[in-house]
Amino acid sequence: MNPITTRQIHVDLPPVTFNVPAGADLLTVPRNSVPLSGPAAAIAAALAQPIGSPALADIIAAAAPSKPPADKTATIVVSDITRPDVPYRGEASILHPILRLLEAGGVRPDHITILVATGTHRASTPEEKQLMFGPEVVERYPIADHDATDASRLRPVGVTASGTHVDINTLYLDADIKILTGEIKPHFMAGFSGGRKAICPGLANLATLQKFHSPQFLEDTCATNLVLDGNPCHQEATEVAERVGADFLINVTMDEDKALTGVFAGHWRLAFERATASLAEAVTVPVAEPYEVIVTVDATINHYQAAKAAVGALPVLIDGGTLIQIANSSDGIGASEYVEELALLMSLPHHRDYIDLICRRSSVRKDQWEVEMWCKVLDKVGGPQGLIYCTTGIEPAALAQLPLTSGYAYTGEAELGPMVQNAIRQTLTAWQTRLGRPPRLGVVLDGAHAVPALVAEPVAV
Repeated sequence: MNPITTRQIHVDLPPVTFNVPAGADLLTVPRNSVPLSGPAAAIAAALAQPIGSPALADIIAAAAPSKPPADKTATIVVSDITRPDVPYRGEASILHPILRLLEAGGVRPDHITILVATGTHRASTPEEKQLMFGPEVVERYPIADHDATDASRLRPVGVTASGTHVDINTLYLDADIKILTGEIKPHFMAGFSGGRKAICPGLANLATLQKFHSPQFLEDTCATNLVLDGNPCHQEATEVAERVGADFLINVTMDEDKALTGVFAGHWRLAFERATASLAEAVTVPVAEPYEVIVTVDATINHYQAAKAAVGALPVLIDGGTLIQIANSSDGIGASEYVEELALLMSLPHHRDYIDLICRRSSVRKDQWEVEMWCKVLDKVGGPQGLIYCTTGIEPAALAQLPLTSGYAYTGEAELGPMVQNAIRQTLTAWQTRLGRPPRLGVVLDGAHAVPALVAEPVAV
């Protein structure tokens, strides 16, 4: 590329610098959300003046009126270690003010359970609990991890409209005071994280988790980023949350630098809806015309997590376009179950055969849903040749076994910079030859936060 007609882009994670044509569009999150100047004060205000509910202190005082305060129980639902950015400690902690209000209301520390909503994920280690909550919390309050397979800690709460027999964690159901916490951000299945997802799938039984991640839900076109209306995942989670209830919710929104941009507290549904409306405006990147080539940057730890950034770019990529993913993948591919499902996909003649197979299964296997999402990427780009995966976090031999084009094919050395630069240059050249003009190129610098979307006309931001 001619340096006079190119622009240089530097990315922190994974650390890489590369050039793109000067006319490429940088698809970055609009700067219409600014970090809160005083997060602690904002959290205190949200707890005292919540959305659609009494103040948390008043809810605590009114709970279980037949019990003295010292006999009341409370359960605070928190996110697990796969969401390490939720502020549970430090100046912007959303957990510490809740704990102080509960104790000020007479609830004993040993009656306050911090319940980790693991969903399908593993339990957190003692070291991870220290990291998430800090020693002062770990030593003072009971902390439990949800286990979707432990029937002794689950209780039936009914059957949903989709036919799911739902069981929920008894530590939550039996609490006099039920509080939900978490971060709201785009979710490529449920529309948004946070809110009702703390309960379902966070605290549900395995059968419910399997339905939530089943082709019955995920093949629905409404099961995607920023969509709630008609989204079967959202509908299922909301129905379960309505059945079991919650006394209070506090969710936060954050920018790509992990700074708080909003605090939303109060009624579990109303506060969530207020937050999602605000976030959708903040993260949507308007695009007037789809691209032939998109470069997207993914900072997550493995190939499993990288599916989110890849799927997020699809709405603004032409059918049969090329997606170049610059991936961190420092922790490799993913869990053994995920690797097995990928191997199954690779053994089939076509990626659509995998979708047909999982639709015929009598039960949902762990991690098949993420492979299903990669199949959506392959649908859009026309197969593995349209997905170029650039990373040095996965060994060449292992990367070659995945449904993609390995970035190592573009370089003779295990360095990310030359790999990315060569992949971009060769892809643009191939499209130039095919079209007789330079291809349209979009670059998504934060695939985990930015949500590109086609609009009728460009929107000023």
